[in-house]
Amino acid sequence: ALKLVSVQAMKSWEATLYNIAHSLRKLKKYQMALKYYLKARSFSNNNKLSFTIDLGIGYTYHLLNNIHKAIEYYHKALSKQPQHIITNDLLKIAFEEITYNT
Repeated sequence: ALKLVSVQAMKSWEATLYNIAHSLRKLKKYQMALKYYLKARSFSNNNKLSFTIDLGIGYTYHLLNNIHKAIEYYHKALSKQPQHIITNDLLKIAFEEITYNT
């Protein structure tokens, strides 16, 4: 029973931390958002939400103009959902930004 509670609690914190990160990103508090995304990711067990967390981390890095880190997390997200159109588009944009800015 204790293991079940532990897993349930972990999943609930993962979603809560993700939601806080998402809200902070919307408020343009990108550094703080990253801290919450990364904490949520530490609870992730490669489930459905882990894709969304990786995408959020990538997008936040992109907004901070850390394109290489953005690409790293877009790739992590795409390893879970390779056909995701928005993530593929964001990855393409990131590569174009690297190409045009060098």
